[in-house]
Amino acid sequence: MTKRSLLNSLLAFACCCAATPHGAQAEPWKFGLISDTQWETDLDAENPHTVAVGIVNQVNKEMVRQGVKFVVAVGDLADMSGSSPDSAVPCEDTRATYAQELYNAGIGFFPLRGNHDDSKWAAAEFLRVFPQTQDGVQNRTPDNAFVWTDSADIKPALRASTSTFSVGTGFSSPSKLPGLSYAFQYGNASFILIDQFTNPDSASIPVDTQEVWIDSVLSHRASGTHAFLFGHKGLIMGNHKDGLFGADVTADPTGVDAFIKSLKANNARFLFNGHDHMHEYSLVTTTDSVSANVHELTLASDSYKFYTPGKPYNDSADVTAYHVHRQIPVSQKLYDVGYYIVTVDGANATVDYYSVPSGSVSTITTTPELTGNWKWKQRIGNSLDGKEFLVPQGGSYNVVADTFQGTAARILDGINTSTDTDYVGRHFRQLVNTGWSGADSLPSQSSRILSLWGLALSLGSDTTAPFVLALSYDSVHTNLDSLKAGTIQLVARDTSGNWQLAAARNSRGTATFVVRPWKNGDTLGVYGLDTTTHQVWAVLDRSADFAVAGIGSITTSIRSGSKKTANSVRIEGRTLTANVDATVQLKDLEGRTVFSKKMSAGQTASLACPAGLYVLRVQGLESRVQLVR
Repeated sequence: MTKRSLLNSLLAFACCCAATPHGAQAEPWKFGLISDTQWETDLDAENPHTVAVGIVNQVNKEMVRQGVKFVVAVGDLADMSGSSPDSAVPCEDTRATYAQELYNAGIGFFPLRGNHDDSKWAAAEFLRVFPQTQDGVQNRTPDNAFVWTDSADIKPALRASTSTFSVGTGFSSPSKLPGLSYAFQYGNASFILIDQFTNPDSASIPVDTQEVWIDSVLSHRASGTHAFLFGHKGLIMGNHKDGLFGADVTADPTGVDAFIKSLKANNARFLFNGHDHMHEYSLVTTTDSVSANVHELTLASDSYKFYTPGKPYNDSADVTAYHVHRQIPVSQKLYDVGYYIVTVDGANATVDYYSVPSGSVSTITTTPELTGNWKWKQRIGNSLDGKEFLVPQGGSYNVVADTFQGTAARILDGINTSTDTDYVGRHFRQLVNTGWSGADSLPSQSSRILSLWGLALSLGSDTTAPFVLALSYDSVHTNLDSLKAGTIQLVARDTSGNWQLAAARNSRGTATFVVRPWKNGDTLGVYGLDTTTHQVWAVLDRSADFAVAGIGSITTSIRSGSKKTANSVRIEGRTLTANVDATVQLKDLEGRTVFSKKMSAGQTASLACPAGLYVLRVQGLESRVQLVR
């Protein structure tokens, strides 16, 4: 590609981006991530031509169920694609064949090569069967690339329609790697997929020679939009010493520093990679450990093999070379099959990780049963409008503070009580991130919506160490009587998307309202109003989305100790709706019953009691609720 054609591509890319700043994307949207779809020997007749078809098919169904717009595969599409011309074609063709289920669902597919696809033959066939990497037009797999099998277990999806559809705009590539390294824009985000392997002309194009293109794509995108980068190899990984810039983590320090600094300067937060066949989330810095950093997420395996981190850890080479540690571990999960869903919601982006244990610490020979066994493991969040705080184990959360459009948030108290380490014994740190939404969609909403990510103590749980969150309210327009009555309070969105009293979401404790500032010694579940600082606050042990709003129309969860009946009752205005079969009782704070009825799920009833604080009892469990005027 000439300098002029590169400039024209970037200008076209910039024009596409300029039309969609982050505030213009009205609805959240998703894309999926998978990695390393390799299989060694087809012993169970489900994985032809060294492609993990049995796993791919099950992950495809998850992507359809999750409603993603497209899927990014970060390399090693097959196990033997790079070994010879005779293997490259059937391997790449097989991977393309089993992307058809996505195309049939209107889902795009954007693959990247890995070291197992590293040959001129694999490069040529990759470009033939995945032409969408150059223009975004999907569902164009050549007829002679379909690999048919009559096996009932892996019979490929037929092309539902010959009609094509487009995903993404503004496609560009660096010189000598058209369609292998490529960038595009979708919605309010830019995507850069970086290939470092042999091109069809037998040339390898190092990543540092692509830096001008990478930096130009990042800097020409519209302000206030996201950018996500992808490579098969990462910067620092647990098992493999080789990486994106060379044979080990100390290779090409100039290129590494330029790359990370470009990401920071252009507000690009995430680098996703495969290669290591494990889930590992970390912060990777420049060689001076302070100038810039990037969030590196190594994706879990979708393969027959699983790696174990090496000892000493690869980052120890940085200590020898630069006298600093460049990697800060945040989380790690070994030996699982996994996939990821990235949700872009305005300025906020979240990554949800789902997995199933493989049952092995090295290799498997039969396809695991994944459908019905997927478990959510972690949510990672970041925002263009938020802040980030690195909290070590034993460190205080009181460093977390942020403001947005007149709303101030602060964690007043709390300690990172985690003692977990990674495989080699390094202690995890918490990357606590804030995010914001300017939406005004809740009853009597008196603040902007705050998102808090990174406080969870372990994978597979959203439970945190106890912390005290304070959120300011609009003191000019908010009714002070409603605040003092507790009918406007700190509310939180649960995992089902329902809003409820934040203190009622705790894993334990009793929601208790007070009108005073927070004081040391307040136990889990105590929540209150500070009229001096114009804040509501609560002692919590779950992170979520938070706002100051009325709670008379909030779905209520009843909790007692470790027990809970989630989303048992919904009270909206003066209408109570039971979500379970149960006897529902409402008592005032003096113990007088104001409502009692045996109800069926879906049944409604009218409440005649005045506004105020009440005790709601369902199935023997109690919680305090407020009814608005």
